[in-house]
Parts: sequence; structure tokens; C-alpha cells
Amino acid sequence: MRSVFRSVFAVLFIALICSASPVRADIALGATGPAFSKARLGGGSLSYASPSGHPTLLFLLGYDCPFCQAAAPSVEQDIAEYYEARSPGMLKVIGADMWNGTPAQVNAFQSLTGAQFPLLLNGATAAGGDLQSLYGPFDNYVILDGAGIVRYHAALKWPHGNRYHLDEILAVLDPLVPKTAAVAPSLPTALRLSVGPLPAHERATLRFELPGGASHLRVDVLDVNGRVVRALRDAAATPGAITLEWDGRDDSGAMVPGGVYFAQAQAAGSRVTAKLVWLH
Repeated sequence: MRSVFRSVFAVLFIALICSASPVRADIALGATGPAFSKARLGGGSLSYASPSGHPTLLFLLGYDCPFCQAAAPSVEQDIAEYYEARSPGMLKVIGADMWNGTPAQVNAFQSLTGAQFPLLLNGATAAGGDLQSLYGPFDNYVILDGAGIVRYHAALKWPHGNRYHLDEILAVLDPLVPKTAAVAPSLPTALRLSVGPLPAHERATLRFELPGGASHLRVDVLDVNGRVVRALRDAAATPGAITLEWDGRDDSGAMVPGGVYFAQAQAAGSRVTAKLVWLH
């Protein structure tokens, strides 16, 4: 009798756990991305139907998620603007709010981050396709090729809060986005700097856009008191894109403590600074 009671209890316990914590199967690499259609911030709607004909980057975000807010400027500048200048119309970048925020809340995200790529509303509702059940959680980045096949899925590899890896995303996108030979990329009109991932661990990637007329670039990593921790570069440079990496070490070669730092770039009479969070 006691063994029967234990068996019944075990079955009920398992059933309770399964009902309380439904299993979500994130879409796997090599799978075909499912179609969806969502309302777009500012009016109208945007649909994705596999295959789309062009590669697509899905930025699954939360309108008030600090990691999403930190990554969005780089998604705009280093991915959407970069490929649009190099290969106009060849890459789709789509942001979808998975927190089901109001238009005002998603608009605040856009205003804060400067994101100009399409932002979709109610990403995690059933109407038009629940992107959370289709593609995975927020703070996530999914790349689909022109045939609609998933080629990159950050949530399958990285934990929440450390999923934006610009170098990985560019490495996947570069072979997928054809270069438009007839269009010469124009030089930026102002010095630009972006840092990723946020937070960074093991290495941080600093990406610069030097304006026309730039001939020298100085890059320093500063602590919160404005002291130079590491001088990364102080040398001649030509206008265009430049990428540097910081390994978390100071000028003496010692690893810095975890915390907030700032990357500072100076070129062509301009100075720009970007926040950098280092995890030791």
C-alpha cells in the first residue's frame, strides 16, 4: 500500500512540475524560421515569411531591459547602418518587443537608444505568432539566411545578460550579405564609437567610424574617476572603420577589477566616450 501511495505521489508531483514550468523549445540552428506578422511601432505591420530572399537579424528585446538598451545603439550603427551603407537593401534588421509594452513604452526605447530599424509591438502574444515560443527569449539575437534557415541563435550559446557578441554576429552576416560593388561606401561625417558586448568578459570589442579628414586616432580606457587605465592606441589612422579589442588589462598588464569603465576615442578634433561594463 505504501509503495502504491509513493507511486501515485510521484506521478502527481511530476505532473505538477510540468504544468507549472512548461518547456519551451528554442528554435535550433539549421531549422527553418517560422513566419510571423506583427504591428509596427508608428503604424502598419511587418511580416516575415520564410524564405524572405534576404538575410534577417531578429533582435528580440524588452523595452526596459538594460542589456537590450545597451546593445541597441550598436545594433543600429554597427549592423543596420553598416550593412545599409555597404549593401543597400540586402539585410533586414527587425526588433521585436517581447515584453508586450505599450506604443509609448516601445517609443521610449527607440528614443533612448536611437534605433531606426523597425520595432514590432506585442512580440510575445499569440496574435500573428508568439515570437517567444517561435524563436526564444528576450535579450536574444537570431540570424536567418535568405532561405529562412537559422544560422545564429545567441540564446542557445550565451546566458541572459551576455548575449550580444558583435564579432560573432558580423562573422555570420558577412558571408550572407552580398556586397554591392557599384555602391561606394561613404565616409562618416562624425567620429563614432560603440562597445560590445555589455557587460564584457574576457574581451571587449571597440568599433570606430573615423570621419573624412581623420589622420590620427587615440583610444584610452578610463576608470570612473577619469584616470587612464589602458592606452589602447595613439597612432596614425585613415578614415573609415577600425576595430580594437581590450582584454581587461591595464597598462602594467594586470587584470582590472570588475566594474564600470569608459572607452574614449579622439580623432579629427572630436572626442567620444562609450560606457563599458567589465565582468572579472
